[in-house]
Amino acid sequence: MDLSYNLFSGSLPPKIGSVKGMRELYLSRNQFSGKIPSTIGQLQKLVNLTLSNSQLHAPIPESLGDLISLQYLDLSKNNLYGEIPRSLEKLKELVYFNVFVQ
Repeated sequence: MDLSYNLFSGSLPPKIGSVKGMRELYLSRNQFSGKIPSTIGQLQKLVNLTLSNSQLHAPIPESLGDLISLQYLDLSKNNLYGEIPRSLEKLKELVYFNVFVQ
Protein backbone atom coordinates (compact mmCIF):
# COMPACT_ATOMS: atom_id res chain seq x y z
CA MET A 1 0.00 0.00 0.00
CA ASP A 2 1.50 3.32 -1.05
CA LEU A 3 -0.08 6.42 0.49
CA SER A 4 2.99 8.63 0.22
CA TYR A 5 2.84 12.29 -0.85
CA ASN A 6 -0.78 12.83 0.19
CA LEU A 7 -0.44 15.38 3.00
CA PHE A 8 -2.48 13.16 5.32
CA SER A 9 -2.42 14.49 8.87
CA GLY A 10 -3.35 13.36 12.35
CA SER A 11 -2.32 10.20 14.11
CA LEU A 12 -1.63 6.89 12.45
CA PRO A 13 -4.69 4.69 13.12
CA PRO A 14 -4.28 2.21 15.98
CA LYS A 15 -6.02 -0.45 13.89
CA ILE A 16 -3.20 -0.38 11.35
CA GLY A 17 -2.12 -3.81 12.60
CA SER A 18 -5.38 -5.42 11.52
CA VAL A 19 -4.34 -5.54 7.83
CA LYS A 20 -2.56 -8.86 8.32
CA GLY A 21 -1.54 -9.73 4.75
CA MET A 22 0.17 -6.42 3.96
CA ARG A 23 3.72 -6.79 2.66
CA GLU A 24 4.61 -3.16 1.93
CA LEU A 25 3.48 0.06 3.60
CA TYR A 26 4.65 3.44 2.32
CA LEU A 27 3.40 6.44 4.30
CA SER A 28 6.25 8.87 3.73
CA ARG A 29 5.93 12.59 3.01
CA ASN A 30 2.68 13.10 4.86
CA GLN A 31 1.97 15.13 7.96
CA PHE A 32 1.25 12.33 10.41
CA SER A 33 1.91 13.28 14.01
CA GLY A 34 1.96 11.47 17.30
CA LYS A 35 3.40 8.03 17.78
CA ILE A 36 3.80 4.90 15.71
CA PRO A 37 1.04 2.63 17.04
CA SER A 38 2.33 -0.49 18.77
CA THR A 39 -0.23 -2.53 16.79
CA ILE A 40 1.99 -2.10 13.72
CA GLY A 41 3.99 -5.03 15.12
CA GLN A 42 1.10 -7.32 14.16
CA LEU A 43 1.94 -6.91 10.44
CA GLN A 44 4.22 -9.94 10.47
CA LYS A 45 4.31 -10.31 6.68
CA LEU A 46 5.53 -6.74 6.22
CA VAL A 47 8.75 -6.57 4.20
CA ASN A 48 8.97 -2.80 3.64
CA LEU A 49 7.91 -0.05 6.06
CA THR A 50 8.52 3.58 5.13
CA LEU A 51 7.33 6.30 7.53
CA SER A 52 9.88 8.97 6.63
CA ASN A 53 9.44 12.72 6.18
CA SER A 54 6.48 13.23 8.48
CA GLN A 55 5.97 14.71 11.92
CA LEU A 56 5.93 11.61 14.10
CA HIS A 57 7.16 12.35 17.59
CA ALA A 58 7.60 9.64 20.19
CA PRO A 59 10.01 6.82 20.95
CA ILE A 60 10.30 4.02 18.40
CA PRO A 61 7.94 1.28 19.62
CA GLU A 62 9.33 -2.05 20.81
CA SER A 63 6.69 -3.80 18.71
CA LEU A 64 8.66 -3.08 15.51
CA GLY A 65 10.83 -5.99 16.63
CA ASP A 66 7.86 -8.29 15.94
CA LEU A 67 8.03 -7.55 12.19
CA ILE A 68 10.04 -10.71 11.58
CA SER A 69 9.91 -10.47 7.76
CA LEU A 70 10.99 -6.82 7.61
CA GLN A 71 13.84 -6.06 5.23
CA TYR A 72 13.53 -2.27 4.78
CA LEU A 73 12.72 0.22 7.55
CA ASP A 74 12.85 3.98 7.00
CA LEU A 75 11.84 6.22 9.92
CA SER A 76 14.03 9.15 8.89
CA LYS A 77 13.19 12.84 9.03
CA ASN A 78 10.67 12.67 11.85
CA ASN A 79 10.88 13.88 15.43
CA LEU A 80 11.41 10.46 16.99
CA TYR A 81 13.43 10.36 20.19
CA GLY A 82 14.75 7.94 22.77
CA GLU A 83 16.87 4.86 22.32
CA ILE A 84 16.58 2.43 19.46
CA PRO A 85 14.66 -0.54 20.92
CA ARG A 86 16.68 -3.69 21.56
CA SER A 87 13.78 -5.64 20.07
CA LEU A 88 15.00 -4.59 16.61
CA GLU A 89 17.85 -7.07 17.07
CA LYS A 90 15.27 -9.77 16.26
CA LEU A 91 14.91 -8.47 12.69
CA LYS A 92 17.23 -11.00 11.04
CA GLU A 93 16.03 -10.14 7.51
CA LEU A 94 16.60 -6.38 7.89
CA VAL A 95 19.06 -5.01 5.30
CA TYR A 96 18.16 -1.28 5.41
CA PHE A 97 17.42 0.80 8.52
CA ASN A 98 17.34 4.60 8.47
CA VAL A 99 16.48 6.83 11.42
CA PHE A 100 18.40 9.87 10.19
CA VAL A 101 17.31 13.02 12.03
CA GLN A 102 17.46 16.43 10.40
